[in-house]
Amino acid sequence: MKSRLILLALCSSLTFAACQNKPTADMPMTTIDTFSHTGDSAASVPSGDVAKAQMEDSAFLADASQTGVFEIEAGKLAEQNSQNADVKAFAKMMIDQHTAMGKDVDAMAGSKGITLPVGMGDDNKKEWDKLNNLKGAKFDKEYVSVNIDGHRKAIDLFDKTSKNEADSKEVRDLAAAGLPKLQMHQEHAKNLKDKVK
Repeated sequence: MKSRLILLALCSSLTFAACQNKPTADMPMTTIDTFSHTGDSAASVPSGDVAKAQMEDSAFLADASQTGVFEIEAGKLAEQNSQNADVKAFAKMMIDQHTAMGKDVDAMAGSKGITLPVGMGDDNKKEWDKLNNLKGAKFDKEYVSVNIDGHRKAIDLFDKTSKNEADSKEVRDLAAAGLPKLQMHQEHAKNLKDKVK
């Protein structure tokens, strides 16, 4: 009878310990806290800041790509729709330089496994459609205006990205390398403004 009481007390204590989810010397813990990481395993899980920065790299490259496509296509329109030799020369420069910059953006996206959007994007397409319906002096005035405004936005984007809004040094360097070209394009467009009044 005494041994039965001891056995019953032992079973009760083990059952109580199991219900409390506390390991005992005889009962190893069988659950693992999968949300606690230490050492190298913590580095393998991207933090919110890293994920955000990677998204910023992708967003920059996508925006740069679409802007470049627009500049190239708008330049082709200028070659057809403008009567002004200075505007046509500027358009040729836009086509050549934005094609070269686009290759750099494509290569960077490829090296990082980022898929870029195809085309110029909806907002740029609206501007292109507006330009496509104009000819001669009206086209020239609108084309130059669009370039001044568009390059202002691009300069702001490339400047911010080159300083701190990119995850990788390579993307920051790409933005920094493109910035002087965009600033030169905008200055050139501003100089054209007086010639297309």
